[in-house]
Amino acid sequence: MLHSGNARSCAMEAIALQKQGKSGDAQDKLKEAEHEFVAAHKIQTALIQQEVNGEKFEIPMLLIHADRGFKRLLRQPFS
Repeated sequence: MLHSGNARSCAMEAIALQKQGKSGDAQDKLKEAEHEFVAAHKIQTALIQQEVNGEKFEIPMLLIHADRGFKRLLRQPFS
């Protein structure tokens, strides 16, 4: 949840910076957003692989919330 939220925040900040004409700063924020997005995706993929390999674990509500946030990020129109 942390990484997907950070990715969304960085992307939104990048848009605001671009609108202010700060292209370099906007690019830096987009790189940060991508880094956070990749981190979120790696965690999600690892959890899926663990389950596929037969590992059993309880699914806490926080994990469900994090997954939904990650999926929202994937559908987020940034404009």
